[in-house]
Amino acid sequence: MHGRPRPVKGLSNDPEKVQAAKQRVALYSQLTGEVLRRRLARQYDAESLHLAAKLLEQNPEVYTVWNYRREALTPVLQGSKGQEAAQRAAVGELQLTEAALRKHIKSYATWHHRKWVVQKGLTDLQEELKLVSRLLELDDRNFHGWGYRQFIVQLAGVAAEEEDKYTVQKIEGNFSNYSAWHARTALLQKLHGTHHTITLADLLAPGKQNSAGECSRGPAGAPGPNIPSWALDEEFELVHQAFYTDPADQSGWFFHRWLVAQAVAHAHAPDAAAEATQALRVVLEREDGI
Repeated sequence: MHGRPRPVKGLSNDPEKVQAAKQRVALYSQLTGEVLRRRLARQYDAESLHLAAKLLEQNPEVYTVWNYRREALTPVLQGSKGQEAAQRAAVGELQLTEAALRKHIKSYATWHHRKWVVQKGLTDLQEELKLVSRLLELDDRNFHGWGYRQFIVQLAGVAAEEEDKYTVQKIEGNFSNYSAWHARTALLQKLHGTHHTITLADLLAPGKQNSAGECSRGPAGAPGPNIPSWALDEEFELVHQAFYTDPADQSGWFFHRWLVAQAVAHAHAPDAAAEATQALRVVLEREDGI
């Protein structure tokens, strides 16, 4: 109806619901105050950690409370109370982060804490890999999940060839998966033993480069090793599939732009053979018409 204020989403006019909401806010405020008081007093007993966990399950973005847990648990995880106690503490923190992530899957603080726990060396990395794989089955574009997977893959020493198959599978399952395309840029450099050339983040950041050739230079402006031209050709074929499926989707185009930058670097390399340079120029002319 005209002239009537639109109700605010999430608010209720039901007095009982309003009262219940007020009580929840009051309890949350009380819990927060108590946990912060205990942190200030450096109370690291079981009850204090239990209250901290309850608070984080409600709001995983309270960085201070994650810091509190790290202060309390660092000696335990380092074995001050024995190996079994360290193992139990690690398992408990992993369970807490899982509960927190169910509340807020994009919580930076929670993902950071989980990485911290894993770095203590008390975690089954294969189980972590399975867990993050399940997450990416439910939400294949979750960039936190992709970042965590890359973290675990590096720690576990997973072969780049295995991740190559995985990223292709995820991309072919959803060509709009920007996170998978982004992960592939780093993977290709690892797979082919190249140094850092240019990432999608570099391409998207304004003022970071003047040309693709300049972006491809290594430390101190020296030209860096490049991904082989035959590998670039295979990647062009992959990204063309994305264009045929949905030409308007930007994810594939960002990856395509990255590939073109790599090809340009080849063509401008001082030691490039004339035949190889000509072949790459043909590729660039072809891609220019895409």
